[in-house]
Amino acid sequence: MNNLGILLSGRGSNFEAIANNIASGKIPNARIAVLISNLASAGGLEIAKRMGIAAVLIPSKGVAREEHDRAVVAALKEHKVDLIPGTRLTNGDPALRAYAHTLFTQKDAVGRAQMAELVARQGFIEKNRAAVVDYLEDSLRELRWFSDPSHHAAAVKIFSDFTKIPAAQFDPWLFVKGEDYYKDPKGTPDLDALQANVDTMRSLGFTKETLEVKKYADLSLVKEAAARLE
Repeated sequence: MNNLGILLSGRGSNFEAIANNIASGKIPNARIAVLISNLASAGGLEIAKRMGIAAVLIPSKGVAREEHDRAVVAALKEHKVDLIPGTRLTNGDPALRAYAHTLFTQKDAVGRAQMAELVARQGFIEKNRAAVVDYLEDSLRELRWFSDPSHHAAAVKIFSDFTKIPAAQFDPWLFVKGEDYYKDPKGTPDLDALQANVDTMRSLGFTKETLEVKKYADLSLVKEAAARLE
């Protein structure tokens, strides 16, 4: 039996889906040993209590990053956690790296992720097209600045200052081509990857329905915005 640890700051929809799949037997030989959140308002805490799962609140506000990370690792050890789903930010923490190692990445499991997208109703786009294209132009200008190798040190410093995480944890991968957080400078999404992501979410039970991505994708706005910067 593998003991899972869940870290969250939000409403906990993914956590609830994992818990339900464990309860139904879709995820065998596993139990959620503890859920840890840094926010008392996180909906996942109530879901955990309702499901009889140990829930631990470890506030991060006003606490040094290193101190908070050590407290999280201590809670994982206390509950004898074997596995956690992590992010590049949590996985880079030295306290966690001393206790654990990466088994596989999201890309290893489900392929390239393209699950961050902008959505709007057709009527809104038609009414506000000019403003949307202006917004996308500004966004692309920002993206290109952060992605420019000559700005790498400055970009890393901005993220380090904001998150209070040492720059060394960002430097090898943030905005580096081929790594996790590199975006197409033209802002064009990989629709095939997005379709695969949507289908995978459905097959794993995280969503009830699927959809045909290309039917709803309008790339004309971002292409118009990109053309302005050429």
